[in-house]
Amino acid sequence: MKIAFYKGTKTFHPVTWLIRKITSSQYSHVAIVFSDGRIAEATGKPVRASLGVRWSPLRYDGSEEFHQNWDLISVPATQQQEEQIAAFVDARVGEPFSWRGLFSFIAPWLVGRLEQVTDGWICTTFSMAAMRSAGLLLDVPMYVCPRDIMRDLQARSQTPVLTPSFGTASQKAPAMAGSYSLPLAA
Repeated sequence: MKIAFYKGTKTFHPVTWLIRKITSSQYSHVAIVFSDGRIAEATGKPVRASLGVRWSPLRYDGSEEFHQNWDLISVPATQQQEEQIAAFVDARVGEPFSWRGLFSFIAPWLVGRLEQVTDGWICTTFSMAAMRSAGLLLDVPMYVCPRDIMRDLQARSQTPVLTPSFGTASQKAPAMAGSYSLPLAA
């Protein structure tokens, strides 16, 4: 199981740009990657007319293209914990994205602090709530931006994830400086 942090810049999106600008970060989104490649997320970006909590049409395949757009941190999880998280996701698919929650980062004096927003999910609160539903990452903050979750998880990380090989055996894989693995015991 992994936490994925979106850093892609293939196309300009004003909200993605604003999140990066306000948070001084290369990351604008966070999602959960299951060991079978499925991705769960809460998104305000319409893809196939789906907003809010969803199983993404995107799948993690370990490809170079995926790693050009996403940084990953492995989170040790048992099969039972993955199933608990998947059940958490299934129970919430279709729940709304919280634009108010998103804008609590930008103008908390207008919409309130993120902890006070209860009208839906943003990517960080959804991802951390899903992890917590299985007893994982209980001490990682929920009400923060993707950059802060990455920093928190990087600080705990001791073992870099092995870089997958791309193309032929003679080609070297690109360095993935933002890919880490959490220790088994936290």
